[in-house]
Order: sequence, then C-alpha cells, then structure tokens
Amino acid sequence: MITNYLAAYGDDNIAGALYVGGVIELHPDQIASHPDQIASHPEVYRVLSSPDLRTRLDAERSFLSLCFEMQPDIVTFQRLLANAALASPEMQAAVPSMTISAAEGLGAAHKPILLLYGARDALVRPEPSIARAMALNSRIRSTLYAESGHAPFLEEAERFNLDLAAFVDEVTQH
Repeated sequence: MITNYLAAYGDDNIAGALYVGGVIELHPDQIASHPDQIASHPEVYRVLSSPDLRTRLDAERSFLSLCFEMQPDIVTFQRLLANAALASPEMQAAVPSMTISAAEGLGAAHKPILLLYGARDALVRPEPSIARAMALNSRIRSTLYAESGHAPFLEEAERFNLDLAAFVDEVTQH
C-alpha cells in the first residue's frame, strides 16, 4: 500500500516511509518459503478467502504462525487472530492479484525510506526484497533483525522501538 501511495501521490506530503517486512513486489523470488515450516504457503493463501468461517480462521491461524520465528504469548496471538479475522474474504482474495507500482513509487521517492526485515521471515525474503528496492532507489536503507520472523516489532520489540524512534527523529528534523 505504501508503494502504491508513493506512485499515486509522491512523497511531498510525508516525512519518510518505513516498511516492516514489506513486500516490494509480488514476485516469487521475493516471497519466502521457510524450509522449517510445515504449512504450505499456497494452500494457506488460497483458503484465507474461504467463505467458510472455520476454514478461514484455521488459515488465519496458520498464516499468523508463519509470521513469527518466536511465537508470541497465547493472549497476544489470539488478539492478532481476532484482528486478522476482520479482513473480509473478498479482500483476502484480491491480495494475490494486486499490482504494486514499485518502479513508480519507490523509484521516484526522495524522502527517507527505511526497510526493516526479520532475517528469519517465512513470508518475505529479505535479501532479494532489499536488493530490488535498492535497485529502484539507491537511497533506501535497510536493517535486518537476526532473531525475527515477519514481526520484528514483537519479536525484537526493544530494538525495533529504538530504530523506529531514531527514524522518526531523523525524518522530522528535515
């Protein structure tokens, strides 16, 4: 969404953009499949849009499990599951066919952009994603969280909060 916003509106009205586990493009070399995961990504994605509530909730549970290298406590996981379940089947069905205007959005950005990825992300491959983003815009910076999956804001929260605060300070001082 951030990339498409940048493509449509530019970056004049923002101070910067922060991507966390961001999908640069829906391209197979950037979408991960963690070798230690049992769940099949295509199957998980396919049933996320099921009209059957039980099937969809089971898929959301599988998807959320893929988000973490270090699983959150049960209460946090249940809250995340409830939040994820609010996404309509129609919205979930539309995601795989979305277009991302990476060249127009990231390529044309002049404001600071920071990409934060968990090195153990089971959904997005950090290295090819970072490489693609930097090929589009050499000013983009990135940081890898060695112990995190797709959710470094939970898995390495203290470091993430420091990085976020530093980025906000940087972009608001310009």
